[in-house]
Amino acid sequence: MKKKQYFVEKIKVIGLDEGSTNKNTNSKIGFIYGKEYTLKIAKFRNDEIPSNLNQIKRGYTYDPDDRSAFVGAFKETGEKVIFKADDLELCGKTILCPAFLIITVLRH
Repeated sequence: MKKKQYFVEKIKVIGLDEGSTNKNTNSKIGFIYGKEYTLKIAKFRNDEIPSNLNQIKRGYTYDPDDRSAFVGAFKETGEKVIFKADDLELCGKTILCPAFLIITVLRH
């Protein structure tokens, strides 16, 4: 058996909003507390797309105020997932949605 690796290179966030930081300064584009946003894969590295997009698993990270690292996971799999900005701890934080490795086992 051979393993084929796919890499997500770019993720697009659909429907970002304009808001401000926690200190009500510096208008920025980002997530607004209480809203939902669609995160969609925009590009795979080398344009190699897996045949089964449901194998894609995604998550996110951010740094809480106590300087620990927090990792969250999406229950959905696939090309699109919904991010719910419904945790007050997320306000004012930079959310990282890293590209994830997808491995498919092929038979020969």
